[in-house]
Amino acid sequence: MQRLRETCSAAAQPLTASTPRPIRQCTLVSQRYWQQQQQQQQQWRQRPLRLVAAHVRPVVAVASDAGDDFEEMLGRREELLRIKDEGIDTLGGLNTDEDEELVTLTDRLLKFGYLEDTDNLDELEAASDTESDSDLEEDEETEEDEEDSEDDEDDDDVVDVVAEPVDVVAGGDDEAAPQRQLPSQQQQQWPQQGAGGAEADDEPVRRRYKVGPDMAIDDILSQAQLGGAADMRGQDHFVVSPQDAGSNNGAGPECPPQDKFPDPPERRYSLSQLLQLAGYAEQAATAPEVEVLNLLTCNSVTGGEQSLYVCVPSAEGHDGHEYADEAGMMGAVAVIADREMPDALLPVVVVDDVGTALGRLADAFYERPSRRMRTIGMVGSYGKTTSAWLARGMFEETGERCGMIGNIEYALEEVRLSEEGEVWEPEEEDVTLQRDCSSPFHVTPYEGKYPEVPPTPDALHMQKVLAGCADRGAAVTLLELDPAALGDGRCDHLDLDVLVYTNSHAEKEEDAPGGRQACADNVRSLFGRLTDLERQRAVINIDDELGAELAKTAVAAGVTVLTTSYKGKEADIYAEKAKSTIWETETLINTPLGRLQIITPLLGRTNVSNVLAAVGTGIACGVPLKAIVAGIEAVDIIPGRCELIDEGQMFSVLVDSASTPQQVSRLLDDVRDAGGKRIMLLVGCPGTATKEFCQEMAQVAHAKSDLLFITNDNPGLRWPDAIVADMVTGLPEELLARYPTTSYPYLQDPHRVPQWFSKLLQQYQSALGVFVVEDRFQAIRVAIGMAKARDVVVVVGKGHRDWQEYWDWAEHEEGAEPAAAELTLKSWFDDRVECRNALSKLSYLNGIKDLSRDHMPWTRYPEDEREILAVEAVRRDVEVRVGAGASDDEDGDLPLM
Repeated sequence: MQRLRETCSAAAQPLTASTPRPIRQCTLVSQRYWQQQQQQQQQWRQRPLRLVAAHVRPVVAVASDAGDDFEEMLGRREELLRIKDEGIDTLGGLNTDEDEELVTLTDRLLKFGYLEDTDNLDELEAASDTESDSDLEEDEETEEDEEDSEDDEDDDDVVDVVAEPVDVVAGGDDEAAPQRQLPSQQQQQWPQQGAGGAEADDEPVRRRYKVGPDMAIDDILSQAQLGGAADMRGQDHFVVSPQDAGSNNGAGPECPPQDKFPDPPERRYSLSQLLQLAGYAEQAATAPEVEVLNLLTCNSVTGGEQSLYVCVPSAEGHDGHEYADEAGMMGAVAVIADREMPDALLPVVVVDDVGTALGRLADAFYERPSRRMRTIGMVGSYGKTTSAWLARGMFEETGERCGMIGNIEYALEEVRLSEEGEVWEPEEEDVTLQRDCSSPFHVTPYEGKYPEVPPTPDALHMQKVLAGCADRGAAVTLLELDPAALGDGRCDHLDLDVLVYTNSHAEKEEDAPGGRQACADNVRSLFGRLTDLERQRAVINIDDELGAELAKTAVAAGVTVLTTSYKGKEADIYAEKAKSTIWETETLINTPLGRLQIITPLLGRTNVSNVLAAVGTGIACGVPLKAIVAGIEAVDIIPGRCELIDEGQMFSVLVDSASTPQQVSRLLDDVRDAGGKRIMLLVGCPGTATKEFCQEMAQVAHAKSDLLFITNDNPGLRWPDAIVADMVTGLPEELLARYPTTSYPYLQDPHRVPQWFSKLLQQYQSALGVFVVEDRFQAIRVAIGMAKARDVVVVVGKGHRDWQEYWDWAEHEEGAEPAAAELTLKSWFDDRVECRNALSKLSYLNGIKDLSRDHMPWTRYPEDEREILAVEAVRRDVEVRVGAGASDDEDGDLPLM
């Protein structure tokens, strides 16, 4: 308990100043606000350019967030300069009062940092101190002569801008007080020759800006503004806006991602040295003398020269020993195996367990990366991604460089990393450029905008990505740990500072190797490795049975535990009150340090638990409470997780990755509790799903939605209509038997029946509130087109994944058994992109006179609508007659069907 108090005390410390960072993503209202701010700031930055066009000497303004008073001062100063330079005054210049006013304005603006440099400064200083002005000009001429002689070759490419320190006021006494250098001036000051430093302190600071042969004056000024803004950071009276902190303000293309971080070191070991570091002293004594530069398995994405091959099984379950000879062609120089291999072409080192050996070797090879930074693990069935992204926002709020290893991406700050831990760069042209949507019935071959990565990488790639973060200066890294993936020991050599447990759900773990019991044992084993009682912490959700058990066990072992709960108040961190709408969730949270009010755009009770997990993570790491609140609220969008698509429409569109019946059920419960008037659900099942899964999905979808749109989601190797047919069999029997004697089954895609029946089929589906549209492109547009004010269109299944998988019709050799991935073709399809495109067409649909979109088919003319309504009236009459005991020859079917 004492350690918990110490942790909480650290979290209660005031938030230290940190480099401002851009808000990650914003809702529509926030986007509009920042767009207005950017436009205003852009206009402000362009003011010097207008002065240049008016033949006024340029004044570089560095305060993009200047207040109204200083804007008026700058405006008045420009007016005086214009009068002085152009002589437009009737007396041919400034009078005495105006001269004094100009000097006063310039002094104040220089003092408070709203001016960094002006070519008129010499004349202004001459009016108050002629002698100091002469000295300054002599210093400038002397330094320019030296620079010209040293940089003669770079004259065409470099522009030098002379700037006095901001604290220096014209006419001031240089000896009265020492000048304070700003951080950027200390970094950019020219190195001095020799030991003498007194003369260097009196020289003006110079900045060098790279200028291309075709660069305009606005580019040069933009670079000067960047330097000025950097100089002003850290002063109490000046705050750089988030836009300035996150962009280069038009100063040309940003630096490549790999240039943002220090270069990772090159690692070289002798095999015996590496084995010794990994704890294999016996094997190290007899190891062959080879040099190792890389580690390699049959699951590696790329090879590497001078690699050590470890014979772990492949992801498909093949014996890794079978690929030992092939590893030599990929650069391997030695093999680690768990049995003798007398026929091997490479030297073999035998260990007891290759799985354990891989984790130990990788941890040693990459110099224990999880110990070189704060490492936080998120483990559980669901909620790991959301909790990790919220925690990521907190650490970014404190200015810490944060890494991420999870379901959506591997990343360091905003830069994506590959499975090899390198900065990711696209290898192929993006086929989605200049396109605002996909095309119906069209396949665009596509491997994904970003690489698809496993949520929890294997032991080797986990250490590679961790090293990629640690080598590039990460202070903290967040990992998502899937309980089903922990059985092979991939996390045995992961040194966690904080371990967070989210929840456990049977439907996610039943299909895992060993079932739910094995997943629970994996989680228990992970918490059992929290043995450093002074450093390691646990954050546990006690709302489920396993969480309560884990908390009791950890406390008994002496681990510092922070418990969270949405349901009760017995936890350390609990939700006193939560109020949710479609657009946001407001939560009042009680913590050991006090109460917090957090507002996020995340929907429902499930995400309240994720917020609690993130708050617990922050407190366990000593993050100040202000940073916890600000960081969580700054994360406006988590890709594909309850992501709202807002284009100004009168209804809501929600895209989520829910892909199981239980996930869909919880999501729709949250939408209903948030006040949705009518829920319109678009759902499909993948080609890998069983018939029972499809039936259960349809049951839940129909029971908890008001309108249901059945479509496809990665049909893969199955025919799309077969998947839809499996889903239809899960609908209630009264719907399936509603019209027993129609010419064709009415719960199928209208394009699969003759044209004369298509219109009638859509009428049947409208009456049932169930629509079958196999093409997902069309299904999204039908659902959005039928939505009304206060409706909620929920599109589930894909989330952030931006592709569809189809059978590629490829021919393979007879007798060959290719993997499923080799038989399918990915095509670009992003639910979020398609929803935005569909919303953009609403204005066109609304402009069509007399178009009714209340049911299918959409009708334009009133007489057509009356025809449909008449048919429905006949149907109701037939049902009444059948219910009253009509004769046997009245079969209750609609006429002319």
